[in-house]
This record gives sequence, C-alpha cells and structure tokens, in this order.
Amino acid sequence: PNMIVIDTPGMIHPPKGRQLTHQQRALAQAAREAESLVLSKIRCQDYIILCVEDTTDWKHATTRNIVMQADPQLTRTVLVTTKLDTKLPQFSEPQDLEEFIRAPIVKE
Repeated sequence: PNMIVIDTPGMIHPPKGRQLTHQQRALAQAAREAESLVLSKIRCQDYIILCVEDTTDWKHATTRNIVMQADPQLTRTVLVTTKLDTKLPQFSEPQDLEEFIRAPIVKE
C-alpha cells in the first residue's frame, strides 16, 4: 500500500492571561487553530501518528498531550524526542533519564 505523509503545523504554546496584547491574542488564536487542524487530521483511526517533540521542559510535553486526545494509549503513535544532548542537564537523578527514555504517558 501507498503511504501518504501529512505534515501539519507545529504546535505553539499560547500565551495566557487576562491582559494580552493584540499580538499575544493573535498568537493564542493561531495556537488554537493549529491544534484544531492537527486534531482533525490525527483523529482518523487509520493514520499512524509521528509525534516529534522538542520540549524545553521534558516532563511537560504539550505535543504529546494533544496527540493523546486522538490516541490516548499511544497505540498508533511513534514518539520522537529530539536534542537529547541539550536535555541532559535537566536530569538530576538516573531515574529521571530512565523515565524520559521510557516515554511515559503524560497526564493532563
């Protein structure tokens, strides 16, 4: 069978607060639209999801949380986390690195 790759927009962390500037409101709207588009594509049960994460804080994987809305058990998702070398200083204990490598399911 043929494979079709759909490259969706990257997820952005929207600004929060009550007193957002015009630019921040536009960024928050763009984040909502990108999330909606991605979810509409990945909800198809026939699709395999490639989730590429580059997070500053590895314990709060925003992209993975969005993917889990469509694939809660990550049974059709491949997780790829990039730039491990920049994350090494975040691991204070050996079990932190082990937990990261095992790619646990992130709770909302």
